Amino acid sequence: MPQPVIAAVGASPVGRTDLPGRDLFSVAIEEAFEGRPDPADLVEAVYVGNQSESYEHQIMYGTLLA
Repeated sequence: MPQPVIAAVGASPVGRTDLPGRDLFSVAIEEAFEGRPDPADLVEAVYVGNQSESYEHQIMYGTLLA
């Protein structure tokens, strides 16, 4: 079985914002792949982490962002 590799990490800014969670995810993913080839050419799997379901009452972030 191949070993997992973390090739890039992105994070959305901490603080108050009017952006919904999906847009914050976009900020993080753009940062993670900045200066790299198209993610579709590189990525085999993505793990979406979320601090708390109560943030936007959306525990299924992975499904929503796919």
